[in-house]
Amino acid sequence: MGRPYMSLDGAPDAFWSKVNKTEKCWLWNGPINADGYGIFNYSSLVYKAHAYSLKLVGIKIPRGWTPHHRCEVKICVNPDHIEIMTRAEHARLHDHSCSPDCECGRHGEAARERMLYARQFRY
Repeated sequence: MGRPYMSLDGAPDAFWSKVNKTEKCWLWNGPINADGYGIFNYSSLVYKAHAYSLKLVGIKIPRGWTPHHRCEVKICVNPDHIEIMTRAEHARLHDHSCSPDCECGRHGEAARERMLYARQFRY
């Protein structure tokens, strides 16, 4: 079950015009920063696109917290794929670089499938 969405009628058309909704992820087709995340300029501010999508559905990111892509696709802006966690929790999740073949024991089959899916969107 997904999050309860606010009406998107007031959402900036400029944002949604840069989103391609696929079966799995909502992919950002606008500018991408050096770290591989989508960026969105609006009202003289620059946002990470996935964080802005949370803002559009009424989710605020508290100070000291950060959004995390559960799907592992950096250009995904689907709010259902993004969870908010502390920076410390986020750092623990990304404490080393893993591949789908990783033997660290931290990944189940679902995590391996997400990494394989995400790999196709990396540049």
